[in-house]
Amino acid sequence: MRRVVLILALVAACRSPAAPPAPGDPVRFRAISEKLNPAPCTDGPSFMAAPSESRWIDVFDRQTACLPGAKVRLPTVDFRRFVGVAAWWGRRGCAGDGVRTQRVEYRDGEVTVTATASDACASPTGALESFLAIRRPGPPITTIRFVLDGQELGRAVI
Repeated sequence: MRRVVLILALVAACRSPAAPPAPGDPVRFRAISEKLNPAPCTDGPSFMAAPSESRWIDVFDRQTACLPGAKVRLPTVDFRRFVGVAAWWGRRGCAGDGVRTQRVEYRDGEVTVTATASDACASPTGALESFLAIRRPGPPITTIRFVLDGQELGRAVI
């Protein structure tokens, strides 16, 4: 009898919904691309969130708006579990410079993307940009904040 009760308790625990994330909890993410773009179509800072494939297509339409006839392979994102995110940081850089997302965290319906960039240079050759897939933390995300080198640059509303 004890064995049956223990098994039922384990099954119930496995099926119970995950607890909502605590404020400041890290959120899983995948960096799809973080780079210096030598021919940016979007001046930054500018940010977009794509909770669906149609919105993800809109992101890449914007990314390639100044490149007539550009063929772009849309990065794969599982929109049931992730939100696609584009960050045109508005920071210029030189060859070898880059941007790197350090962490993504959840707090009160809002996700914060925190990134760092290489130092600015004398003769910029492109613009820094990031494309991420951010795991949906459970509770609905209403806003994504974007912080680069400690300074909030903008938000995207979902």
